Amino acid sequence: MTPDDHYSTNAPGQPGKTPDNSEASHLADATRTTAHDIKNLFGLIVTYCSLIDTHSDTPSAINEDLDEIRAAAQRGIALADQFQHNDQMGPP
Repeated sequence: MTPDDHYSTNAPGQPGKTPDNSEASHLADATRTTAHDIKNLFGLIVTYCSLIDTHSDTPSAINEDLDEIRAAAQRGIALADQFQHNDQMGPP
């Protein structure tokens, strides 16, 4: 099998080589799965930060660190949402 085996040169309206449907479908599935897993991991980080924050008498410096970790994880969730949204939109 050569790298060209995954491309069709006669795609309607598309000059040159474009990925075939099975490759594009596989890539879309992998993107959805990865984005879902990333969101789950960041969600766990947010939850653990909240648990530590509410169930312990931690110094304020640690609470500030937890807030920064929580904010970073929430940005990660938003990024994973963008990946999922872009995947649902399809290719440009």
